[in-house]
Amino acid sequence: MTTRTAETSPFLIARVAGFLYLLVIPLGIFGALYVPSKLIVPGNAAATARNLVASESLFRLGKEDLLFIKELLETGKVVPVIDRRYSLRETAEAIRYLETLHARGKVIINVEPPTQS
Repeated sequence: MTTRTAETSPFLIARVAGFLYLLVIPLGIFGALYVPSKLIVPGNAAATARNLVASESLFRLGKEDLLFIKELLETGKVVPVIDRRYSLRETAEAIRYLETLHARGKVIINVEPPTQS
């Protein structure tokens, strides 16, 4: 008796990926056009602020979200890509590097506490 392993067809994977890609388009339009039209009240900053506060969950991560991200980082499923590190004194150089558009990851500026003398 031979045993077979279940393999997912590349065509099925392609169809699912295509469907998800097509789903992203209307959701992106919804997020870019409809949602701001319901949050922003032209000429009325107070009403806009009330709408934003009422919809805070759209903009803030909850405890569960942060724990999920922490787990992804700890297990190595998400790895931050750090291109270069600069000291606080080298901030101008870091900005010049970013302006070259050659950065392939995050550019970190280390802020070290002042030394005690």
